[in-house]
Amino acid sequence: MYRKQVRSFIKKNQGTPLSRTTMEIYLSYLAFKYISHNTKISVLNELSARAYEQKDARLVHSLVLEWDLVADLLDSPKPGIRRDTCNLLGAIAASYAAETWSSEVCGRIVPKIVSLLRDVDSMVRESAVDAAASVSKSPAGAQAVAAAEVWDCFPEYTSSAGRGACRRILENLADHAVGLLPIPFRPWLQTSENDVHVQRNAVYILAKLSCRPQGVQVDIRTTALGYISNLLDSSDTETRRWSCEFLGNLANYWISLDTDIHLKFTSLLGDQDECVREAAAATIAKMILIRTDAISRRPAILKHFAEHLDSPDARIRQFICIVLGKFAVYLPTPLDLLNIGPTERIAPLLSSDADAGVRRHAAHALAKISFWRGATEAFDAPTIQLLLDLLKSTQSSSDTQRELCEVLSNLAFHDCPLLVQLGTELYARVVYLLSSENAQIRNNALSTLHEVTGNGAVEECTKLWELFLDFSILVVPDSTSSFLK
Repeated sequence: MYRKQVRSFIKKNQGTPLSRTTMEIYLSYLAFKYISHNTKISVLNELSARAYEQKDARLVHSLVLEWDLVADLLDSPKPGIRRDTCNLLGAIAASYAAETWSSEVCGRIVPKIVSLLRDVDSMVRESAVDAAASVSKSPAGAQAVAAAEVWDCFPEYTSSAGRGACRRILENLADHAVGLLPIPFRPWLQTSENDVHVQRNAVYILAKLSCRPQGVQVDIRTTALGYISNLLDSSDTETRRWSCEFLGNLANYWISLDTDIHLKFTSLLGDQDECVREAAAATIAKMILIRTDAISRRPAILKHFAEHLDSPDARIRQFICIVLGKFAVYLPTPLDLLNIGPTERIAPLLSSDADAGVRRHAAHALAKISFWRGATEAFDAPTIQLLLDLLKSTQSSSDTQRELCEVLSNLAFHDCPLLVQLGTELYARVVYLLSSENAQIRNNALSTLHEVTGNGAVEECTKLWELFLDFSILVVPDSTSSFLK
């Protein structure tokens, strides 16, 4: 009888703003012990939906939180009641400013919510962790969650679906500077392979928390770094992936890493899982841009890194080329880079790789490497001949041609003797590019010619002039005309 009455009452009031009288009737249904738990669940669901509506949120917030019975519902023997009460409290905290939760309310309700993270029912646990995440957005809520030692309840007792809420709780605690240092990451990270989900969730939380400056307040050196090396060898794909992301985030804050960790995450570029490879690649990119001092002292890492130019994954080959180019720009000296024989590893990709992106980035890497004076020794005759052939190849994209022109310009600037030996063939290939529709290619070609003529590499300028005459039918830009003058 009551169930039909409640359903009729809910249906009758749907679409109209809540009044205080209506709210008190809903609350009386929840208080009446003869109302079935299914009927009470219907009322809780209706109130949760109302809490998300702007016109009703304030009334739901004020009456529910002032009502002592809501704490009793969290102790209900019925899991559905416990679950949906958590959903209601989470909805109130999420939709109506959590800052309005007083210390008294938080002290009365939050410990019970946190205790439900140990509930035997998985759905209750998930609802409780979501509610705790929403409540912890406020200073009072964060203090109450920390006081209840919420970290004792996860990630052991939460599934992967709840780890996002666990991370939000820790982020909120970090924002309010409470409760971070006691977080026991160490036991979670050193657990056995049989508890791989615990490791996975813990390193996920660390990875997400370490994105934030406040998150680095966690004593990472003593709680995590000692175990990350082993986690990179984990049989679990997600654990390896999040470990890489965590290390990359540490690089943002100049936290130094041991050499063996560098070597391990570099080796993950060959991981069977695509997501792990990409996470490892992103981590290395951060290390290149931010921790160049850590990399430049480790030739072994460079050598290991370059070996992945043979990766079956085109994106990894692209990435290796990009990073080798960045090495050439950011390293204080290119000596370590030149010792790995970059041209003999990269140049073949220009003609043999099936991926256009790899070819383009390979050309870019060579352009950056050739900037260094010592790099002229790394460009042998076959490599330079290959560059010349590719300048005129129809398979070379405009970006590739532009980068190759830059390589020749840099080598000419450094008085590369091999360019002098090539003579007319070099000039013919470069002058040919003056007909390109791409202005940047034309400019780079002019720069190359300027360098070879300005550094005495051209002994017979009349031959170069004859080549220009052969192109007299071309409509050349003003920059070309200026050069001819």
